[in-house]
Amino acid sequence: MDRGVFFRLEVSKTSPYVGEPIVLMVKMYYKYNFRARDVQMPQFNGFWSETFKSSGQPQAEIVEGVRFNSEYAEEKYVLIPQKSGDLVINPMQVDMLITKRIQSRNMSPVDVFLGRDVVEVEEKGISNKLTIHVKDLPGPKPAGFTGAVGNYQLNVSVDKKEF
Repeated sequence: MDRGVFFRLEVSKTSPYVGEPIVLMVKMYYKYNFRARDVQMPQFNGFWSETFKSSGQPQAEIVEGVRFNSEYAEEKYVLIPQKSGDLVINPMQVDMLITKRIQSRNMSPVDVFLGRDVVEVEEKGISNKLTIHVKDLPGPKPAGFTGAVGNYQLNVSVDKKEF
C-alpha cells in the first residue's frame, strides 16, 4: 500500500491513574477520497468506555515529507481505566474503497472529462497499537477508602412526608 490513506489512534494522556478519564480519537490521513466499508474498532479491555460525537475540520498536514489532508473521526471515546498496569489498545481495522487517478499517456482529455482516469481500489487500513501505562492511586489508602476521590457534599430533601 502506498499509504495514500492511513489512520492513527491518539489519546489525551498515556499515563493516567486508575479511574482517570482519557479520550481516544481516530485521526484519518488521506491523499485520496475513500469510503470506509467496514470499521472494526478494538476492544477496550480493562477500560470502561463511552462513545460521543464531535465534529472537526479537515486540515493540511505534512507526514514524513508528504502532504495529507487530516481530520479526526466523528466518534470519540471516553476511556476510564479500571485497573493499574500496562493496558493495550489493539489496532483498529478499516476495509475501504480508495478512489485514485491513474496516469497514462494514452489518456485523452475526453477520457479525463468522462472520469475514465479514476479507479476504485479495495484496501485494508490498520492503525497503530497503543499502550496505556495506568498508575495506581497514590497510597497508603485511608481506612474505609472505597475509590472515590475528592470532597463531596450531598443535600437531600423530600416533598412529601407520607406515601
